[in-house]
Amino acid sequence: MYCPFCGIAVENKDGTCPNCGSKINSLVQNNNKSKKKNKMPIILLALIVLIAGGGFGFFVLANGNGNGKEDNTERPPDELPPDIFFNENGIPAFIDGSFADITIQTQDDALESLEQIKDLMKIGDVSEEFRVLSKEKSEGITYYRLQQRHKGIDVYGQQLIVSVDEDGVILSLSGEYIPDIDTDVAAKTLAL
Repeated sequence: MYCPFCGIAVENKDGTCPNCGSKINSLVQNNNKSKKKNKMPIILLALIVLIAGGGFGFFVLANGNGNGKEDNTERPPDELPPDIFFNENGIPAFIDGSFADITIQTQDDALESLEQIKDLMKIGDVSEEFRVLSKEKSEGITYYRLQQRHKGIDVYGQQLIVSVDEDGVILSLSGEYIPDIDTDVAAKTLAL
């Protein structure tokens, strides 16, 4: 297992990163909060070290472990954590990389992949909130377009796109989702 913040291999039993001290098991649940907390100090530290220490400080930060020792642990591409980009409401708008441990061969598989990130996306019930709108293939990549729904009605402009390669391995997720919609959809008669 690798720490999604600093990339160091975590081999201890309690799941604590030896480099940054993050609890790996709790990172999945608190990914949004933790990333926001950890980005600023790293950027600030890099700026201070570059200004004060010149090139040597950059080498220490660039090798990834911050202790001046080179990390020779090569991580296989399939074990890299995905990059997650959040919108202004804290909902992922783009996930670059595989976010689920299933291969996608059918439209039902595309919906099932959302089950593994429903807490991160703040989705209540995937089967009630999404339907597969289309499946398109272009240059070896298949795109599953998932339409958000609220009480059986499509939510305008709110779609997620799951991209997979020829083997069904997830490449990315992009699009817009609005959690916790609270709107009455019953038809009403207006008196004129």
